[in-house]
Amino acid sequence: MNINMLKYGSRDRAHTYIDSMSSRGFLLRILKPTRFTHPSATLIDHILTNDMANHFAVFHISATNSKHPKLHVKHYRSFSNDNIANFRSELSQIDFSEILSLDCPNDAFTKFIDLYINNLYLVFPLRGVL
Repeated sequence: MNINMLKYGSRDRAHTYIDSMSSRGFLLRILKPTRFTHPSATLIDHILTNDMANHFAVFHISATNSKHPKLHVKHYRSFSNDNIANFRSELSQIDFSEILSLDCPNDAFTKFIDLYINNLYLVFPLRGVL
């Protein structure tokens, strides 16, 4: 929308727009000018929300051009002997009767894989190092 919200009091498009949005439960979160030129200022950047929080939106714009090196995180799972033993133990405790009672092989396979993967992620969690 190219509507200057700073003109709300003049009963123009801004007034109609804000009234329309507020009647639907939306509030403007940017309330100060977002563009300055000599000799005027405008507020044509709109962020609307229906989140009725009791605080204003917070943001920060930094004018620096410095580049920070990207950190590369390597993810891994620890397949130690203890974890493998725990995984086997977890699998041995699964009740497969629900899978065995399914008539459709695809459904049974999907259910089996879900149980298997959930236990795998539980015992071998994804970890990260820099």
